[in-house]
Amino acid sequence: MDWAINFETGELDLKNGRPYQVEGIEALKVWVWKTLKTPRNVYEYSADIGQEFDELIGTTDYDLAEDSLAFLIQDALEVSPYILEVDGFSFARRGSIFEIGFTVNTVYGDFEEETEVEL
Repeated sequence: MDWAINFETGELDLKNGRPYQVEGIEALKVWVWKTLKTPRNVYEYSADIGQEFDELIGTTDYDLAEDSLAFLIQDALEVSPYILEVDGFSFARRGSIFEIGFTVNTVYGDFEEETEVEL
């Protein structure tokens, strides 16, 4: 169970003016969003959870960067026992910003996810 989040603003989502909790696949979507926004090892609680995109900052080999980003996303998300697989990656690049789409296969069903990473 987790608090609902507005994925565009990063703030708590409200229902009737109050925060509310979500379960199942909706809670897992919140966890995925938080995980991809949290650098690993920056905070005391993020030693095992989060992403390591900063390892790729300054990369100019964009084909290698795409493979590395896919690996880092899988590595960050597949620690959850509720996530079976992360696959179906697609990439678009605007300068140093990568727009990444992928499918998250979970015990609750599959969902599409997107994230942006600046290198």
